[in-house]
Amino acid sequence: MEQGLKAAKSEIFMIDEVRADGRVPGLKEAPEILIFIDEVKARSENMEFDYDAKEGTWKTRGIDGVIRPWFFQKVVDQRAGPGRGNVLFQSKEDPLMQANKVPKVVRPKFLLHATFWENVDGILREGLVPAKNPLSSTRRPFKNLLQGAESHVYTLRGGQSAPRLVEEQEPAAQAQASNFEIDKDRAGLDRRPDAIFVIDTKKAADLGIDLELVQSSDREDNIYVRGSVPAKILSACEPNIPTNLPDALKAKIVDPKSFEDVPIIDLCRDEAALVDEIRYACEVVGFMQVTGHGISEQLQQKHMDLQKKFFELPQAVKDRLKLSDESPVRGWFGRGGEDLDQVLEKQVDEADGKDTIKKARKDLKEALDCNGVPFSRPVGGYIAEIFAQPSQLPTEAELGGFRAVLDEYVCCLSYLCMLMW
Repeated sequence: MEQGLKAAKSEIFMIDEVRADGRVPGLKEAPEILIFIDEVKARSENMEFDYDAKEGTWKTRGIDGVIRPWFFQKVVDQRAGPGRGNVLFQSKEDPLMQANKVPKVVRPKFLLHATFWENVDGILREGLVPAKNPLSSTRRPFKNLLQGAESHVYTLRGGQSAPRLVEEQEPAAQAQASNFEIDKDRAGLDRRPDAIFVIDTKKAADLGIDLELVQSSDREDNIYVRGSVPAKILSACEPNIPTNLPDALKAKIVDPKSFEDVPIIDLCRDEAALVDEIRYACEVVGFMQVTGHGISEQLQQKHMDLQKKFFELPQAVKDRLKLSDESPVRGWFGRGGEDLDQVLEKQVDEADGKDTIKKARKDLKEALDCNGVPFSRPVGGYIAEIFAQPSQLPTEAELGGFRAVLDEYVCCLSYLCMLMW
């Protein structure tokens, strides 16, 4: 996608059929990727194709024998598995983008767009913009090409009734509910999406917004929306909830436009006023700063000092406490162990998308994840089990007083939580 097909170094198999098992004429093994080429556009720029009837192959002449990326109509994933048929690139100039328009009388009332946490804030503010910020490893390196060649938003069919969270449905319906259990293969991404946006096509029509929908010719579940999707017709933004996540760990996605400041809750104030303030902080913002809590500054400072000493411990001590398959959420991790951004967008753009590995950003923090409520016994399967695992802490000889101060601090915070509850 960056340099095109260098046909001067290898023969190109031009085919007009793909068999049911993925194989194509002329190749012993099924190809992993299919690239559809706009022959008319290529010939218009002095590219010539010579056919070898004996070998069943085409060779190119002109433009140094390279089929340029802007001659590509479509790139399709043909690897065996549930992701087969996912479109990795779809040119806006592909004739099928005109031929496969979805008539208004049969269009679904709801469409789903899968994305990652990094994009949620921008989408809530600006709506869905074609190729705005591709994050998957298969699309990110040629971001500039996508922004010039694609003019549509990738979506999945959401049905004729409003999609609902799995836990809101009757048990009998849960087996067929998959709107908010979208895996990476269905979404056409290289990792599981974090969030799902619901596009309300009926609301768009009521507001006079004419959405142009195009049916994918490769997957029945996929529909392209040509142009941008305004934020005002996004009826919901929900986390892509794993089926085994306990109810206690589920949360809604907060719209950043719903508040301007993080609330400061002073517990010395009147209780009646505090109830409304805490409800607002929990239901609308999701964060709060608590003052007037009564936890001594001396204990807080002692705790902070011991935290600093922990991270100054020898590496061998911290390595013994690090996260592992047996304890995946309780323990120490070092720099880069919890990166939130896969790449630095500005630096990658400056490198023209060609140096993403060198420009990868590593989070500079270290952390020790502890079980703040060791007395609790959560239920809910594997997820609950790993969160209930005990903290991994240094010994008294390695860091004297660390466990005792941590336990005291936990007790104070637990009491504070119960008081606010």
